[in-house]
Amino acid sequence: MSHIERELAKQVDDAILNASPEFLKLIQKFDSENQLSGGTFYEIYSSVLNFNKQQKKLLPKTK
Repeated sequence: MSHIERELAKQVDDAILNASPEFLKLIQKFDSENQLSGGTFYEIYSSVLNFNKQQKKLLPKTK
C-alpha cells in the first residue's frame, strides 16, 4: 500500500469514527447493496460521498 493509499485509509477511518448515525446508516446501506460487487469498503465510501453530494445539489426550478 502506498503512502497516499494509507493516508486515504486514515482519513476515511477518522471520518467513520466521527460520522453521524444517519451517515453511518447510509454507508451500511451502500455496503449491503454492494457486497457481491467485489468493491472495497473505500470504494463504497467514495460512492456514498458522491451520492451525498448529488442529493444536496440544488435542482433548477421548473414552471
